[in-house]
Amino acid sequence: MNHPKTKILIIDDDLDYCALITETLIDQYQCYFAHDGQSALDQFTAVQPSLVMLDLGLPDMPGLALCEKLASAANGNPYALFVVSGDSSIDTKLKAFAMGADDFIGKPFEIKEPHLAY
Repeated sequence: MNHPKTKILIIDDDLDYCALITETLIDQYQCYFAHDGQSALDQFTAVQPSLVMLDLGLPDMPGLALCEKLASAANGNPYALFVVSGDSSIDTKLKAFAMGADDFIGKPFEIKEPHLAY
């Protein structure tokens, strides 16, 4: 019996990174992408993913601001939020968790790390 794959929304402006993550996760997860904040909100609403991997460095809005917008757009639907960033300072981590992140993954990371975390 086929079960539907868990939906993951990957939000990052680095196309190579998105391709690498997809290559790693595509067998077990249904992957969707957004490369800026506005398309992320559109995809999030349309797809209703179970997991969001959000890079904080987006071209059109701060990633932490997008965290708030995603929470509002969720309308109470549960999802896990993994923040991914090259800035692994304690201040950035604390801000991410305060904005609703369930996990924080510093870049660069071992490609198995996101797979093991969820």
